[in-house]
Amino acid sequence: MGSAKFIKSAVWPEDYPDTNRPEVALVGRSNAGKSTLLNAMTGGAKIAKISGTPGKTRLINFFDVGAHYRIVDLPGYGYAARQLDERKLWAEMTEKYFAQRENLGGILLICDVRREWTEEEDIVNKLAISRNIPFVCCLTKIDKLSRAESLKLFNTWIETSRLPKEVFFPVSALKNDGVQTVEDYIFKAWIKPATK
Repeated sequence: MGSAKFIKSAVWPEDYPDTNRPEVALVGRSNAGKSTLLNAMTGGAKIAKISGTPGKTRLINFFDVGAHYRIVDLPGYGYAARQLDERKLWAEMTEKYFAQRENLGGILLICDVRREWTEEEDIVNKLAISRNIPFVCCLTKIDKLSRAESLKLFNTWIETSRLPKEVFFPVSALKNDGVQTVEDYIFKAWIKPATK
């Protein structure tokens, strides 16, 4: 994907960076491996901090990748230990980003393959549909399973989400399996058309 660098963190639209390049939004549960995947996608530069405590990303973080586009790391969802008012604030932050960001090229939903498709993932999918934003799902942590187990769970995700298999990309950020496939897809399907 090229070199990546942190641009800024923001909460509300007035603090976002300019819209001079297409953006790819990373969204997912707080412990789904979002930061690990982000680091793998940017050449292992460790631009995103990985915490042992889920839910540490409390801002919208913007990273420029090469000369062509930007990755936007959104706060994770589904972490029950958060205060209700905090969860509402973070939900509002995310909703405002999706509603107002005109240069959003696609949504990359990050999910631990060992979990199940839930109402929260469904909300992200419906949000993408309502805004006509391209959407795919990375199923992380396949390195923690046997090939047979990962294939079985992959098929379960397809069945429970009722989405086509082309939407799902199995990856292991730690072993770098499948990461290049996701990068290639994003660039060809979302970034290249937007930069012509």
